[in-house]
Amino acid sequence: YTDEPPSYEEVINATTNNDNPSFLQNIEKNELDGPNLGVIHHIKKEDTLIGISFKYNVKISEIRKENQLFDDNIFARKILIIPNYFGQSLSEKPSKEDVKRFQLQSKCVDTVEAKYYMEQSNYDIDKAVQIYREDILWEIQHPKRDDTFNSRKLFIQNNEKIKKF
Repeated sequence: YTDEPPSYEEVINATTNNDNPSFLQNIEKNELDGPNLGVIHHIKKEDTLIGISFKYNVKISEIRKENQLFDDNIFARKILIIPNYFGQSLSEKPSKEDVKRFQLQSKCVDTVEAKYYMEQSNYDIDKAVQIYREDILWEIQHPKRDDTFNSRKLFIQNNEKIKKF
């Protein structure tokens, strides 16, 4: 760790490494600065590499090269860099509103926990709620061994009946 800012080469190399959390956290806008760097596309569950290629009118080989992809599997990543595209990103950045919607549907109070479930489900609210409920059910079925009770309660709606666990 140093107090010096990273060099230009380190930043450029970080843009091709989507597993670098500091790079992902520092993305505040959808456009990258610099020549031919293009834009950032936030991956959704319905995206495909071919579809993204058509959307941006960029060759698949260029997207693969820029993002160091060896095949069409894009779902291990949260974003793709679209090279040689000089417009606004055609994808929506995951919003705080989605996390709030999840919190309202799941009754999850902790914002950090809510964001975790949304990230795990690739910002699919229904899937995030399902995963959250499964985790809560597991916690209820496996209480702590030190005779303390789990303070969480879960309401599941099945056929318009609400059950309390």
